[in-house]
Amino acid sequence: MPSPRSAARSFTLTFDSPGSLPVLRKILRLMLAGADPDRVADAELVCTELVSNAIEHAAPPRTARLRIDDAEDLRITVVDGSPDSRLTVGSSRTGSQRGFGMLIIDRLTTHWHVTRNATTKAVRAALPTGWR
Repeated sequence: MPSPRSAARSFTLTFDSPGSLPVLRKILRLMLAGADPDRVADAELVCTELVSNAIEHAAPPRTARLRIDDAEDLRITVVDGSPDSRLTVGSSRTGSQRGFGMLIIDRLTTHWHVTRNATTKAVRAALPTGWR
């Protein structure tokens, strides 16, 4: 396993199905090698939730980008082909037992936001500094 200083600082994956999640989590763990295991688990949860939302609620193309920025924050960006689909924090149009993922993201990240253009939507989340 690479040392924290030699790990990749950026990775992008195009995905279409939940089968991409194990690959994405493995890359994330490699990028965060040496970080506090609880913080890595938080990052995995945020990443999994954002990607799962795109798979379940949005059209392709779908990409996920993981990046450790100059301030050592972890930035997760998930882009999909559904610019008009809404993110609903704390509720879900798929049932009353669903809709808690964005609440979890809201609690675990320093901030998150959505950017839209004519053909895509990007959901960006940042996790606290100090990964290295």
